Amino acid sequence: MFQRLARFWLKHPEVGVIFVSIILVVVFTSSTEGIWLSLFNIREVLRITAILAILALGEAFVISTGQIDISVGSMFGIAGILYIGLTPVIGPLPAIAIALMATMLIGSMNGSIVAYLGIPSLVVTLGSLFLFRGIAIAASNAQAAFSFSITRDIRENPILRFFGGGDVLDYNNAIIWVIMAVIVVQYIFFLHPLGNKILAVGGDATSAQSRGVRVKRITLGVFIISGFFAGLAGILEGSKLGYVDGAFGRLMELQAIAVVVLGGTALLGGRTSVIGTLFGAFILSAIQSYLVIQGIQPQWFTLILGAIIILVALFDRFMRDSAVRIAR
Repeated sequence: MFQRLARFWLKHPEVGVIFVSIILVVVFTSSTEGIWLSLFNIREVLRITAILAILALGEAFVISTGQIDISVGSMFGIAGILYIGLTPVIGPLPAIAIALMATMLIGSMNGSIVAYLGIPSLVVTLGSLFLFRGIAIAASNAQAAFSFSITRDIRENPILRFFGGGDVLDYNNAIIWVIMAVIVVQYIFFLHPLGNKILAVGGDATSAQSRGVRVKRITLGVFIISGFFAGLAGILEGSKLGYVDGAFGRLMELQAIAVVVLGGTALLGGRTSVIGTLFGAFILSAIQSYLVIQGIQPQWFTLILGAIIILVALFDRFMRDSAVRIAR
């Protein structure tokens, strides 16, 4: 029976995270006397889930190749600052374009250093995390030069409402964006040749290279994709809040990594789960909401993030080793 369970989990890692999601909904609802499942709270949980899932989908591309990008939080922040700061000056569409180009450029820089100079992605993206977080803090302190909030009139602009500032059937339209993102990413990974190449690089880069896969180009590409998704998430969140500061996106990189590994993407690469990533984002958002309702200090959420990453990594290693023994 255990052999069947191990094989099934390796093929369908999203099943476990969906099961956990259902359990948490029941536990959180019963322990808060239904408050957690109230319409107001569910709207906010789903909105946060959408933003976090979009950020994590970009991270999933990188982790699927066996790399890691811990600069997504700072790219999230840079995108928000550029978008909110420039919108009153040049309008929302040019601001969106500049914000996305900036985060994709950062992703390109990270990917180029990793792919063509051979520097470990952990080191490169750690440097980027601090570099661009520092830039975000410095920019947010320059209040005399820029304004990092938008007025109510600007927030009514149809473009801002389309990019996360508006609602559809009383739910933030970031939910529509994450649905579209999941469909596209699911198609790329499981129906497009690019997905096979990404997973091949994560499974065994040397073997993939021998079969004609351009490993360096794929590595560069996934970091650019990560930058795009981080930028999009920052824009959607900025539209909803209407303001940003130097702390915008802080610790989002940890949440994105936790979501990806919780959703079933292997930290060593070679396996991913798009649906699992979506439900992983839901689990973290649900836990965060529950802690707020219960009045628990926010640092406990950070502790839970660290525990999730460690426990899921250990579980993934255990299941991989079990699968190898089964195959023998």
